[in-house]
Amino acid sequence: MHQTRDENDLEKISKEESSKTRESEVNEVISETSVALTVSELDFYYGKTKALNGINMLIPENKVTAFIGPSGCGKSTLLRIFNRMNDLIENTRVEGSVRLKGQEIFSPEINVSDLRQRVGMVFQKPNPFPKSIYENVAYGLRIQGINNKSTLNVTIEEALRGAALWDEVKDRLHENALSLSGGQQQRVAIARAIAGNRPVLLADEPTGNLDIASGKEVMKLFKELCHDEKNPISILMVTHDPDLASTADRMLLLNDGKTEASDIRSAWGLDDEGEEE
Repeated sequence: MHQTRDENDLEKISKEESSKTRESEVNEVISETSVALTVSELDFYYGKTKALNGINMLIPENKVTAFIGPSGCGKSTLLRIFNRMNDLIENTRVEGSVRLKGQEIFSPEINVSDLRQRVGMVFQKPNPFPKSIYENVAYGLRIQGINNKSTLNVTIEEALRGAALWDEVKDRLHENALSLSGGQQQRVAIARAIAGNRPVLLADEPTGNLDIASGKEVMKLFKELCHDEKNPISILMVTHDPDLASTADRMLLLNDGKTEASDIRSAWGLDDEGEEE
């Protein structure tokens, strides 16, 4: 039996209202805890093409949040909003609001360099510089004007421990980072991104070029970083892999530049450990 146009419209409205209700419930739960990022009515354009459309979401603090969705849906564009990497692309514009711990990141008073020192980023392909392991991790610190040897030594060790790499490279710190395995190189990139106690880490397909075992190591590391007693961080990641996304604390589904679901863990029947109930 075919549905009439009115029935189809009613079904569509019902689904939209259900989605809004679910989003409101999820955001209410998050608002009772700490919020790392608040996104309100966010639109983004490449020229005249609208890539993000009316995004509203709360990103919880000290959790792993995964953005999933089909290719071209706006996941990476949204991720790059949070440290304003899209500013580097010509003929783009953004409308709406993004607040990092209550501070508007598009405010004229914001120093973009300072923002990027607070919001680190890791990419799909491990991208160590052709320098020593030590200098790779020290790179961002030196840009900030931190050159004291003892301060660098302590901070670099903390970052490598945070990236679960210290025990593997502590006797090789002055070797070229390009000599490491792919999984180790990605952890060097993570150490570089978290050095200096950045509160937020963005990860764009961080396991896309890694084997399964190395990918699982990275996800385990992300969970540990979020729950670190000394310097917990909030992690936002993009992935095409539903199995990988299911290990995150929260999953957000994007499609055609819009959030279709604010949290789909319960829809997939997942408990807090990423296992089926």
